[in-house]
Amino acid sequence: MNYDISLTQGEDYSLTQTVTGSDGNAVDFSGYSLRGEVRYSYGDYPTGVSGVYSGALLDLSPTFTSDVSGIVNISLTPAQTASLPSTISLYSVEAYTSGDASVINALRGKVTVTPQVPTS
Repeated sequence: MNYDISLTQGEDYSLTQTVTGSDGNAVDFSGYSLRGEVRYSYGDYPTGVSGVYSGALLDLSPTFTSDVSGIVNISLTPAQTASLPSTISLYSVEAYTSGDASVINALRGKVTVTPQVPTS
């Protein structure tokens, strides 16, 4: 399911989203765990490629509010959002079973990170 997010460096961010299938019904994720990352691009190059960023910008540590009802939560602290560069990047949240026997791309989209404006 595509869902774009916008956040500001140094601020809290929270997303609670019901993942729906092509039929419009909530996906039942019983028996699944979640993982998710923010990356510069879908095809980040492997570590060691000169001049190219590789790896995740941020581990999203997504959780289920309700696995049976397909409700996914992402909560970020000010320290986590402050660590992100001002950029437009991509994120993906996968639901997976033990040993990756089944993997479902639950949420994905663009992440727009805007700089925090300092206040005096």
